[in-house]
Amino acid sequence: MNPYAAPDSSLSRSDDAYIMPDGTREKIQRSWMAALGLCILKLCAMGYMLSLAGTTLHLGEVLWSLLDVLCLGGLAYGVYRKNRASAIALPVWFLGLTMFNIWVLHLPVGLVGMILTLFFTLFFSQGALAVLRYHTLLQQYRGSAL
Repeated sequence: MNPYAAPDSSLSRSDDAYIMPDGTREKIQRSWMAALGLCILKLCAMGYMLSLAGTTLHLGEVLWSLLDVLCLGGLAYGVYRKNRASAIALPVWFLGLTMFNIWVLHLPVGLVGMILTLFFTLFFSQGALAVLRYHTLLQQYRGSAL
């Protein structure tokens, strides 16, 4: 031990280091990373559709796709910041939009689409539960620290 080293301060550490188990942190990270991956996937698909269709796509379809990507990106940032409302809204938005595309727009969904939907739903739901668990643990930690 170095006698000239600066003293260790609890101010340099966040509460996360004390209260969040590794499984909770990993689930939150998987959730927002999956949301960013979905944003990138949707942007690539939109660019591919624009290159195939040329000018036959309506402006409304392009704007709706961009709005969807912006909403998913914003919700991903909210999950990254451990916001409860964003964590709950992410799987709800994703499932709602998927159901809308299937039932209202009658878009075909193949086996790959169903598997991807299940994986994204699993990641988003686990992330929402992990964020809620984090806030429960944080409240218990702060209550016991007072």
